[in-house]
This record gives sequence, structure tokens and C-alpha cells, in this order.
Amino acid sequence: MPDRNGKIFYTSITSLSHISKESRKATNTFTFVHEEGSQKFIYEYRFGFAIDEIGGKEAPVLCTEEFWYSQYDNENKKWSTKKKLFSYDRKNQKLVIGTAKGTARLNPLAIERLLAFAYVKPTSSILFLTDSDKVLAQLVHDDDVKLLIQIRDALRDFAWDALFIMDNGSIGEVSGHILLINSQINDGRKKLRGRFPIVYREENQRKTSIPTWHYPYVEKVFGQISIVMDVIIPGFRLEASNPETIVERDGTELTLFDVICRRKEHTLQLKYESEGIKRILSVLSSLIFYCNNQFSCVMIDEMDAGVYEHLLGELLVALEDMGRGQLLFTAHNLRPLERLQKKHLVFTTMDPFKRFIRFHGIKETNNLRDIYLREVLLGINDKTPLNTPVKASKLRGALLKAGRKE
Repeated sequence: MPDRNGKIFYTSITSLSHISKESRKATNTFTFVHEEGSQKFIYEYRFGFAIDEIGGKEAPVLCTEEFWYSQYDNENKKWSTKKKLFSYDRKNQKLVIGTAKGTARLNPLAIERLLAFAYVKPTSSILFLTDSDKVLAQLVHDDDVKLLIQIRDALRDFAWDALFIMDNGSIGEVSGHILLINSQINDGRKKLRGRFPIVYREENQRKTSIPTWHYPYVEKVFGQISIVMDVIIPGFRLEASNPETIVERDGTELTLFDVICRRKEHTLQLKYESEGIKRILSVLSSLIFYCNNQFSCVMIDEMDAGVYEHLLGELLVALEDMGRGQLLFTAHNLRPLERLQKKHLVFTTMDPFKRFIRFHGIKETNNLRDIYLREVLLGINDKTPLNTPVKASKLRGALLKAGRKE
């Protein structure tokens, strides 16, 4: 059985869609492979959202939730048939754990309580909702419930210990004078994992302030980042300067410091650095974790934003060679096409039913960047268009037309 000491080393999104105005619903499926000693498991988590009215306002509501699992048979060298461990249907107010017959064995009051949580928090997962923990714990005598709790806890540990996500909104936060440091540090006494919001400029406040017990960890993360930055920009160091400790009225002890960038003998406050440097600093701690932890899963939206093209290419080659975990990123820059292996590249399309494709039949001597541009410009792949062709002549006409319009 998988337990909390197990490691989930692979994650894939098999189907991911967003709610559009036309469809009013979305279905998501996440697949995980879990290896526990000689045992292997596949987990499949599915959930669906639909637009509904809550408190007089429209909001996405969880309408279905399912959890499936399969175990690898080492003796017969094959996977067992997938088994459904959990399912929820909002419309019919039905919740099943294991088989329907198995659910009938459970305390009906416990099922009613879980359904009540779904009613009170309609936008949240029932399975992963912390309010459900005590209820499920009362049913742990059932084998299906016991297995479900073990798997759920393993997934929670994975999300806490190994998953780092830097979405597009983080770019705005970096530009808005908040440096987000994603990191995981464990010194044997305390474990600090997550996103450090390092505010390096506020109105009427010159210094950054954080709880004092965080400060040694921040110094350590800054030191890790500086080791890599010294290769990118010789002599560069990110430092916490001029620390001082204060005690708030409620007894909270804070450490105040300046965030500075040191380039050999020159120093500059971080707020005056370029957006590209800030962007690199904000993702480096996650990339360091990805290169040193085989169970890591790092996702970065618009990784190329503000980053020098040549530097981006060299960084990607290093990450491809040294990465031990998983790295998923989006980019608009075409430099990755020249520096990464084609098996690691996925392209977005204009087909709403086939949003991502891979190129096939590409030889080692082919220039993938040229092939991609030819596909975009000439529209060779009619079945799955990569983009809407834009011609300079039409742009010129539109610009002139817009200028004449009163």
C-alpha cells in the first residue's frame, strides 16, 4: 500500500480545459504514477466544474469528482483494471466511496456530513477538503476508505514537498516590487517550504520585513541563487543587507533588511534592477530545486519573459542536462526550438479539440524553428492550424484605417 513515505515521481495532465462562455463547464483529468518500493500505482483524479449561481453571483462550482487507481502486477507484468475509489455527483447528491456496495456498509451519517461540506463549500474538492479529514478518519476500518486516505495523504505530501507553480500572475507581482522566492529548506529542526514574498519597496517603508525565524532561511536561499547568478553575471550576489530586529506590539519578532544586488564593488537596490534580472531571480530557487530533487515538479508560465534570448537558450540546455525532476514551462520565444530536443517540445494550436500537438518526422539536421515558422506562415498543417496567419500588408492597411477613423 502507498503511504506517506512514498514518492510520486511523475505527473501528467491528460486533459485540461478552461470554462468558456459558450460551454459553461470544464473537465479536468490529472494522472500520477506512484512508486513505493517494488510496488507501482497509477492514480487518476478527475473533476468537473460548471457555472452556477452562488449568493446571487455566477461562480464555477464543483459538479463531479472521481478518483481511480490501478496497481502494477510484478508477477504477471501487467497493470490491474482501474478501480474507482471515490466519486461525487452534485446534481444527484450522490457520493460513493469504493463500490456502491462498499458505501452501503459505511455510516450513512458520515456520507451525509461529506455531502453537507460539498453544499457549504461548493467550489472546493470534497476529497482534499481538510474538513473531510475527521469524517474519513472515522471510516478508516473500511479497506477502500483506508486506501483512499493513504493515497490522498501521499498526494498532499507531493503537492507540499515537490510541486512549485509560478503562474502568470506572479510576473505582475515581481513587477509590483514583490520578489517571490520558491524554495524548500529543511535543516532538521524546522521545515520551510513555499513562496517567500520579499517586498522590496513599499510606501514609507525602505526595508523588507519578515518573521525573524525566517531570516536564516532567506539568507540561505539568497546564497543558493547567488551561486548561479555569479555564472550568469560574474561577481553578482543577492544579499540581505543591514538586518535589524524589532518586536511588534503583539510580540511578533521581525527582522528588517534591505534587498540589494552586489556586482563586485558596486551595489544596487533590487528595486532598480531590470525586469529580466528580477524574473530570473524569482524562478532560480525553483530551478535549483528541480535540478537537485528527482521528485520535483516545477511549472513556470512565460519563463522567457524579459530574459535575454542567448541566456535563455543556455539555461534551457543546462536544465535539460541536469534536471532530475519535471519542468513544465510556457514560452513565446522561439529559442527553445533551437536548444531543446524535439521530444521535449509541445506546440499550442487553434483547434479547440486538440490544443497541443508534437511535430513528427523531424530529422536531426532539420531546423525546428524554421519548420515551425513555415507551418505558421504557410499553414501546411491544415488539420491542426498552429496559429492564425498575420500578414504585414494587412497590418499596414489596418493601421492606416485605424488612423483615419475619427
